[in-house]
Amino acid sequence: SVKNIRTSPPADLFEEILELQDTLEEYRSSERDSQEGRELRAALETEQRALEQRQKEMEAQLQRLFTEWDQLQDRGEATSQARAERDRLLKQMRDLLSNRTYISSIVNDLAATIT
Repeated sequence: SVKNIRTSPPADLFEEILELQDTLEEYRSSERDSQEGRELRAALETEQRALEQRQKEMEAQLQRLFTEWDQLQDRGEATSQARAERDRLLKQMRDLLSNRTYISSIVNDLAATIT
């Protein structure tokens, strides 16, 4: 259910977001036309492209999980193995949706800052 979706990012993603936020703050306080400003902007643009690629990969993963879910539902099995498979799929979907939310937020912040 929605209440089970994680409300805080996993440690590795959280750390990455904090580093990006620091770089964003440095860029915001820099002279945009200075060497430092140009270097920070280039670093942020690289990070933005990497995160956008990660978003695409997450979407593809979600689509695969949704297909697996649909196939499992179509079989209509009520075995303990089927329940375990449903639980596994739901956990993976929740984790991906949660991570996607954080990545989407930082990508939007990057786009708003460097465009």
